[in-house]
Amino acid sequence: MENQAKEIETVHLTGEFEDAFSAWDNPPGNEELDEQDLLYLLIDNDNDNLTPEQAQESISNLIGNTQSDLTPEQALEKDLATLRAKYSILIYGGRPLVCFRHPLLGLQFQKFEAFNKYHAHMFHMIEVIGKDGKRKEPRKVYSTSAFVEDKRTTRYENIVFDPTEKAAPTSWNLWTGFKVKPIEGNVDLFMKLIEALCDDDKECIEYLLNYLAHMVQKPWELPQKAIVMRGAQGIGKGTIMSTLGKLTDNFKHLSTADALTGNFNGHMVDAFIVFSDEAVHNGDKAAEGRMKAMITESTLTINAKGKDVISVRNYIRLFVASNEDWAVPVGEGDRRYFVLDCSPRYKGQVQPGEFFYEYNKWLENGGLEAIFYMLKNRDISEFNTRLSPKTAGRVQLLIKGLNPSLKFVYECLNGTIELDDSTQRFTEDGKIRWFRKSIYKAMLDWLPTQGIRDKPTADDFGKHINKALQFELDNPKWKTNWKTREDYFYEMPSRKVAMERFAQTVADAAPEVVFFAYTEQT
Repeated sequence: MENQAKEIETVHLTGEFEDAFSAWDNPPGNEELDEQDLLYLLIDNDNDNLTPEQAQESISNLIGNTQSDLTPEQALEKDLATLRAKYSILIYGGRPLVCFRHPLLGLQFQKFEAFNKYHAHMFHMIEVIGKDGKRKEPRKVYSTSAFVEDKRTTRYENIVFDPTEKAAPTSWNLWTGFKVKPIEGNVDLFMKLIEALCDDDKECIEYLLNYLAHMVQKPWELPQKAIVMRGAQGIGKGTIMSTLGKLTDNFKHLSTADALTGNFNGHMVDAFIVFSDEAVHNGDKAAEGRMKAMITESTLTINAKGKDVISVRNYIRLFVASNEDWAVPVGEGDRRYFVLDCSPRYKGQVQPGEFFYEYNKWLENGGLEAIFYMLKNRDISEFNTRLSPKTAGRVQLLIKGLNPSLKFVYECLNGTIELDDSTQRFTEDGKIRWFRKSIYKAMLDWLPTQGIRDKPTADDFGKHINKALQFELDNPKWKTNWKTREDYFYEMPSRKVAMERFAQTVADAAPEVVFFAYTEQT
């Protein structure tokens, strides 16, 4: 390749040179038709019923005749125009790579060696002029070598993902924007779908519509909230995401947990709307951390297999659809998730005259443009993405993900675990006492019945129960003051008060949403 590069220095190319692409343009794509593209077009538009073999011969003759009419210098210039239209050169993790956007596979990166080998058939015998000004024998000039040295080739110093479209001209901005024109129209079918997904909860409907409008109007603001849709298959979760995916090319449809939170996430470098389709949380703590970071962190670490780790700005809108109970890891006090339990009213309605058939027909005939117009013009001046309704679905996921200590306390307060007199006693004024040694032993005995192997220490158990029930509110010196001759104890003003404190501190929700037995206490 060094010899090739030296040869290029002496090649004299003629003609007017156009400026390279700027970062304001979309990254180079497949504007030039190759031989395979021409073959498909000829077969598709053929009126003489050519066989594939005859079509191939016609294309070969066409290309051969075209090339034969060009001088080697002109043919090289034609190659360079083709390469510049598809490829650019990028510094990725400190290394120069050739990059392009594949229509199906997305962003692709090639080392120079692979790039040269793949295009090794693209060369021309170019007449060169020596230092003495005399013409010498023609030399083989590879088009890829000329492309690398061509001043018109687009070059980027780094990758960015910037919906503000204020990226520097030297940066490859992977944000492609929205590809739909807003046209005012009827959106009744879309509203019916939203209502079904929210199970007709007006507060949830308003939040979801505002969230989608925020996505369209302020794509540069990270919402720090993920949308979780729970329910059976075929009720509209995939339909709403298919609709949103038509708005932008920065859409990712992921069907496995590993694709969402695995070690290698190069495919997420240009992600804006991410649809995790039935990718159930598997309890992996490392994956849980990556998922939380994806929702709330301002930067996203990209680890593409075989390439250096880089960071890009994070603007992801994460949508999760699942028919499983444990869709996402909602932890204590976690406010990252807006969880919807969707109505199955439209399940299986795909025949003519039924909901999904009519929805899809409407969507293809101006519906998508009407949705975009509605979202683009919706008033969200008072909307805060982080203040979502506190749904029962979120609480259910939170309870499933509680640590063993809090899960045990929850079951005790809810009445699903009965404690004997050696563990629980009532005072004359109605207060509840749990003796520390006995309640801790009861918890250890309960863990195996739930298949829980993690055994918290007595000290950890005490810290968790105090955090949930806020003993300091009743006695600042409870650790030493709450004792009898038999044992130290934990004390609660009443079961009702304990439920209220637990619901507030652990679930950040109303007690009647957290405890089904709460209404019995009132």
